[in-house]
Amino acid sequence: MASLPAVAGEAGLQDRVVMITGAGQGVGRVLALAFAERGAKVCLIGRQAETLNGVLTEVARQGGRACALAGDISNPGQVARLLDGAVAAFGPVDILINNAGVGGPWAMPFWQAPVEEVAQTFDINLTGSFRMAHAVAARAVAEGRAARIVNVSSIATDAPMAGITAYTTSKSAVEALTRAMAADGAAHRIVATAVALNSVQTERKAAHDWASNALLPPPETVVPAFLHAATAPPDEVQGRTIASWRFAVAPFAESLLASHAALQKPIAYPPFLHKGCEVARDPLQFSINDRAENPWGPSPHVAEAVAAEMRRLPLSYYPEERHDRLLAAISSHFDLPADGFALGPGSWEVLARLVRLFVKPGEEIVSNAPGWFGFNLVAQRAGVRLSMAPFHVAAAGSGSHHNLAQIAARITPMTRMVYLIHPANPEGVALGQAEMEEFLALIPAHLPVVVDEAYIEYADAPNLFDTLAEVRKGQRLVIGLRTFSKFYALAGARVGFAYARPDLAELIRGAENIFGISSMSEAAAVAALTDRDHAAQVHAAFVSQRRRVTQALQEMGLAPLPSQAPFILARRPAAIGSVYDRLEAEGIYLARYAFHDNEYMMVPVAKPEVTDRILTVLGAAARS
Repeated sequence: MASLPAVAGEAGLQDRVVMITGAGQGVGRVLALAFAERGAKVCLIGRQAETLNGVLTEVARQGGRACALAGDISNPGQVARLLDGAVAAFGPVDILINNAGVGGPWAMPFWQAPVEEVAQTFDINLTGSFRMAHAVAARAVAEGRAARIVNVSSIATDAPMAGITAYTTSKSAVEALTRAMAADGAAHRIVATAVALNSVQTERKAAHDWASNALLPPPETVVPAFLHAATAPPDEVQGRTIASWRFAVAPFAESLLASHAALQKPIAYPPFLHKGCEVARDPLQFSINDRAENPWGPSPHVAEAVAAEMRRLPLSYYPEERHDRLLAAISSHFDLPADGFALGPGSWEVLARLVRLFVKPGEEIVSNAPGWFGFNLVAQRAGVRLSMAPFHVAAAGSGSHHNLAQIAARITPMTRMVYLIHPANPEGVALGQAEMEEFLALIPAHLPVVVDEAYIEYADAPNLFDTLAEVRKGQRLVIGLRTFSKFYALAGARVGFAYARPDLAELIRGAENIFGISSMSEAAAVAALTDRDHAAQVHAAFVSQRRRVTQALQEMGLAPLPSQAPFILARRPAAIGSVYDRLEAEGIYLARYAFHDNEYMMVPVAKPEVTDRILTVLGAAARS
């Protein structure tokens, strides 16, 4: 509670008349105490006089001013009486908080919900709020006064749940009502704002399930959002829905954005440390193996191509926006028409674009757990829910797979995308052709399936899923995703692309930013892609080292997974901390990540001299 934000304008509540519906318990009671504590004159509205009198006593005990008016806001004949009573007690109402609400029919599909109960839910949550706001605003406009209306919404509008149709719909309508009120009221000094609530402790929940209620935040956590809605400059909150749980954590961001973006943080890796001191992440000084970068480096033609491009098109000029050279190169390389591609500054950006394009906030994507952290962040930033089927990791390593049957079972009417990594990150296990054909036959044909192939160029196993062939068929909404950052060693150039059948690729290109890829990056990508000899040499080196590392890990008893990626997931020896420390003392850095119940580590496929040292240290730890 001590960490809750202070609200700059709350001092302006002194002597303001605040009318709170549903004030007898829960959030309404807490708001009544909070506004009275800040000097407001509070009118308590509720159906039960007894509970209102209890709150009235609490307000008086803390030295506040309040009046209690029992009544039902869903009864048209009582609204005017309640407003008249408030005015008689304290004067014109400055702030109305429409907090009264009911859950309605619960845990049942809409066709089983009693129609009369659904109508009652709308009558209280929506129509009742409208009636109170109508009465307060009409009187304020007639008298030439300003007034504020704060409607109460719910997190359920972002992520609707089955079985609460009446509640979710009524609260969604409350948010639409708030925007409409704001549009009408702006020219007349009527400010309308909504505050969305997450689950908090209430008396009603405690009576139903004491244990679950005890795990929820106390209702006081919502107070700062209401204080802000009631006191912020009108234009700052007009027509907005402020999430109380986000405001409690990031008040400035939520007040400015009023969206899930308020909780976003910059994406950054931890600082690079050497012998306990923060230093530059310098690959020329250290052997760094924590981001699956290619230690063999790019084609030697890349540097020549970049230098030539800088002479051809100086940095003072924009790049060619259509990227015809790159499209021609990848079209020829992959034997797909140029209109089947969508480019971007790294596959991360293209993936984020795909999520925004196909999935709205509150909808879901089905994928594997634990999954790649970057994709998980993309989904979080987009306000998208992830439904994740655990990756199947076999005890002996072999037999591990993507658990496609469970992924298919998790698809619901709210699923808008399937995301698979081929080969998987962090497991390194690839998708088989037969299992993917079976999976695609199981799932709805309208569902986009994104196959992230960041590591596919490293693969050498037979019978792997051929995403290109599936896209050429054009029968399913399969989208391949590739990058020049990994195998082609152009991580700093930031070039990635999606490929799909042309009508699908056109949608992805429609959300593309202009000048997303620099002319130097384009030249580097074309040079890397067309140097087949260098690619063959790098592939052979990786395959050889991966086989060597896999065999060594098996002999150590660390049960490596059958990787097709530039890393191998294996069991962590008991002395794993000393492994990292000993290697770092020699300038060799491995990712200190732990996966699958902290039992597995990621072992890189590195150059032979680095592999020698990694295996020596790991072997000593495995024997200890």
